[in-house]
Amino acid sequence: ILETGTTDAVVNYSSGSTTSSLTFNYTVSSGEITSRLNYRSTNSLSLNGGTIQDSAGNNANLTLPVLNANNSLQGNKSIEIDTLIPQVSSVSCSNPDSTYGLSSTLNILINFNKNVIVTGIPQLFLETGVNDGTTTYTSGSGNSTLVFIYTVAATHTSTDLNYQNTNSLNLNGGTISDNAGNSATLTLPATGSANSLAGNKSIVIDTTSPVISYVDTT
Repeated sequence: ILETGTTDAVVNYSSGSTTSSLTFNYTVSSGEITSRLNYRSTNSLSLNGGTIQDSAGNNANLTLPVLNANNSLQGNKSIEIDTLIPQVSSVSCSNPDSTYGLSSTLNILINFNKNVIVTGIPQLFLETGVNDGTTTYTSGSGNSTLVFIYTVAATHTSTDLNYQNTNSLNLNGGTISDNAGNSATLTLPATGSANSLAGNKSIVIDTTSPVISYVDTT
């Protein structure tokens, strides 16, 4: 029995009879997590109705090395089990609250609940009126915050900048996953929530050029 968090893993014998080394196969299951894989205790090896004996019929002593000993599983190997799925916790922007016009550049920040690895160039789609804005991933791989660059284009407009919907984060042929290879859940906070871009920041996009409306005299 392995110590793997709230739910401990039961590992069954696989092979090795008549030799001095027995093999137990462990398949990682959902919910299992540990920073350093080890068995649960020195009594974690159970016969489960079977037998372990030598050729003379002597029953084996099933007591395992103490947990922190050099010859324990943890002492011999450094193995991390991580089944926690990366998820978006919030979306924000590093630029100050203000009004931004044509060609302005904004850094949109997507924060995850753990560090993630990025391949390719994922995109985030913003709600900016008739022509929606597209942001492209630029940095952050290996950390919990990813940076997407948004350059304000002609006709873009918004009284409180936000993404289009909860599915606005697109892999665009790339990947976002953690060190264990768990693919990230790309669902964004609801657009009206406090953790959304509009909930965290007050950013106005205005690309309308001032025009002369009339000429008068004093």
